[in-house]
Amino acid sequence: MTKSAHWAEHEFAPWRDVEKPRDLALRLRAIAAASPSIYLLEPTGGGLRPVAKPGADPLMAERADLYGDFLSGVVRDFAIEPRSPLLIGVHDRGAPRSDVPLFEYQKQRGSGTMLLPDVDLLTMGFMEDSACIDPIAFDDKLAQAIFVGATTGGIITADMVATLAHPRLRAAAFFADKPGVTFELPLIVQCDTPETANSIAMLGFGSRRRTWSEQLDYRYLLSMDGNGATCSRVARALASCSVLVKYASAFELFYFRGLEAWRHYLPVRRDDDVLAILAQADATRERDRAIARRSETFARHYLSRESCATYTAALLGHYFGWIDRT
Repeated sequence: MTKSAHWAEHEFAPWRDVEKPRDLALRLRAIAAASPSIYLLEPTGGGLRPVAKPGADPLMAERADLYGDFLSGVVRDFAIEPRSPLLIGVHDRGAPRSDVPLFEYQKQRGSGTMLLPDVDLLTMGFMEDSACIDPIAFDDKLAQAIFVGATTGGIITADMVATLAHPRLRAAAFFADKPGVTFELPLIVQCDTPETANSIAMLGFGSRRRTWSEQLDYRYLLSMDGNGATCSRVARALASCSVLVKYASAFELFYFRGLEAWRHYLPVRRDDDVLAILAQADATRERDRAIARRSETFARHYLSRESCATYTAALLGHYFGWIDRT
């Protein structure tokens, strides 16, 4: 069994022995109608297309269309007959639970929803974009760490700013005077009031958005959850000649099952752990070069369009096989 098939089998495992409800179609429609971020995809013309939601959030609708295009391509390329509608959630954090099969692109660890390739992979063309190519060799990079992002991760209040209760704000404050670490939050979002946003800006955690090519100058690329896992950042870091330094996360993407700490990335739980990595950078150069090489190979093998389609076809095969039960 290939790794992709193994991952698909595990994703469907929570539903394997669940009896299919007789009113499944009605329940799928009701769930989609009740949620602004869960879409019903119906078999249409040999593919799967999302049922439009009047007044839908444009971002949610765009994501649903992306998945409609992707899944339609998969069922056609792999000769899968879409014999039933399916549900897909396109919200960042995912659904806490579902009593019917639900597809998502990220979930909290332990959730029974089923993971599709994440929306950023679809948007980036599965790492085929030239912007995803790292032209800087590992040994030519600065032995420093970088994170550039937004203040995502939930609504921020004035009290949270004052106490640095928000994880990314806490980290930015911690690293502000630490040499070797650039941790910037130039995009201030999800604040409860304009005053809260202004108070964050006054902290001086960066105002210029750096391109990904600029960040590739650094040997260590940090990833810290915002609205769930940092989808594009993790994928791009894995595909680069740098090393992914991944903060502990409660969220999963479909390929996380195949990632191994210390083999494909460096795990950290605390901000101090990042400083420890930098302090040992000279001594661990060979180890870290090998991690960067293995992670690049992993990304090339498992985040390609072909591999993602193969995984998705296996997962859909399990789902439609379950649908066919009497």
